[in-house]
Amino acid sequence: MFCNVAYAQKGLAEYTKAELEQKKAEAEKKADKDEVALLTKAIDLRVLIDKAIASEDYENAAKYKNQLVKLSQGGDKEKIKQLEGELQKAVAAENYEKAAQLKKQIEAEKNGNSIETTVSSNNDSKQVSSANVTSTATPAVEFYNQVYIWDKAKNTTVSLENDTPELKTSSYGGFGYAQATSFWVINGTKSDVVINSNMPISFILKTAPGTNPVDLFRLVKFQILGKTVQSRHMAAFTSQAAAFAGSSTSERRENDVPITFKKVDEGVYEIIVNNQLSTGEYTFYGLGKMYSFSLEGSYANNPNLEIRASETDANVDYYSAGSNTTSYTVNDIYSESNVTWYGVDFSLFRFLFPAKMGQEAALYKYFDAWQDLYSKEVPLPNIKRWLKKPGMTEGVGNVKTLYQQSISSQWIVSDYIQANYLNDIILQKHLKSYTTNSTGLGLVLIPAFFNQKSDNIQVKFVWFDNKTKAIVHVQNVIANAKVGAGLTGHWGNALVEATKLYVDKYYLSRK
Repeated sequence: MFCNVAYAQKGLAEYTKAELEQKKAEAEKKADKDEVALLTKAIDLRVLIDKAIASEDYENAAKYKNQLVKLSQGGDKEKIKQLEGELQKAVAAENYEKAAQLKKQIEAEKNGNSIETTVSSNNDSKQVSSANVTSTATPAVEFYNQVYIWDKAKNTTVSLENDTPELKTSSYGGFGYAQATSFWVINGTKSDVVINSNMPISFILKTAPGTNPVDLFRLVKFQILGKTVQSRHMAAFTSQAAAFAGSSTSERRENDVPITFKKVDEGVYEIIVNNQLSTGEYTFYGLGKMYSFSLEGSYANNPNLEIRASETDANVDYYSAGSNTTSYTVNDIYSESNVTWYGVDFSLFRFLFPAKMGQEAALYKYFDAWQDLYSKEVPLPNIKRWLKKPGMTEGVGNVKTLYQQSISSQWIVSDYIQANYLNDIILQKHLKSYTTNSTGLGLVLIPAFFNQKSDNIQVKFVWFDNKTKAIVHVQNVIANAKVGAGLTGHWGNALVEATKLYVDKYYLSRK
């Protein structure tokens, strides 16, 4: 196996995530698919190690590192030899079902993913349900570690689009900083596997014995990007360097869709989507593979809300719900002169800060402090100049204190899934609470969550029709929180940086 030569001097477990990613980029340039696959697995394990260390889960950190060491060595050779002997016997006896299982075990062992040592973290295990196991009601699942559509009405499975993504990086800069974002990319703007919202479907996964499904796959909504040829992109990580704030790298998870795993048979799990999905392209990403599908219509029991994909811009969703319709398109964002700026609306906000859970009342004062700092740093003249909207008017008073009526009483949360709950459907419903009588377009900055663990924030810039409150466009932005004293300055300045990043990367680059 090539890795015994390439990494004889230094084992994979001795490399940082950034070093592994650099080696993978070099392997991709050489078109060495085996090395790319190996390094992809190594990166996934390094992420799990770093996550376990950050949460002081040293037991699992050690086990994941052991898998990474095995990966570097090509697995447990004695065990592989034993399994290969059993495989030959199974084939000779024409027991092909057992042979298929043994082959999967051999591949897993060679990849450093021993089925006896793969375990889940304490936090992740809470996302797996073993209740109501109904082995007789589950369909036959052919392969391990591959996500399928589960047609419950027929109790059959259908394969999703299966791809190995390519890692690509784009760079840009402005307002005194430079930033590079790496994406996992697959060709085409639409999957050939199309799911209609009226279809009674679910998803199903079969794992090797002893494997926690939480460690295997994430569900992510693709971005459709590309100036000349568009394709499906999943943001992987962002590296940012500021003139006075140093540099940092953060993992990108803003387009993740919360999912849970329900055990329905031994080693078989139904994948349950927690949020309502909007029209678009999605993928189950993990183990260096993507299992993708295209969704037409909304994935939820909500017949009063119709979502349809734009025919002119594959990266934009347009919405209609009863009287909440709009004739505006994404192009009008740049040409419309009648625009109202609403500032910051904290109504849907979450703070991922486990140490502060239960202290919502004491920290409530920071909403006004963050808004005041932001208003000072981004006054109306600045935003008018940056967006090139000289006629823009201000409607900040309409939403400034709306959070007092709308925000959850438990807005400080302990894990990423709780924080990353906000989707376009929730946004559309929330806009109905705006009482503005303005016409034209509205623009509001809605903080989704601050992440104390990774020291960054996720916000959404939402353009909408003032009259009907229908969304025209939503742009997610991730910004690092590296400057400013205390909770006020640290997170308030991150909102300012997110705005500058939005203007420079998303708005002016397209205008």
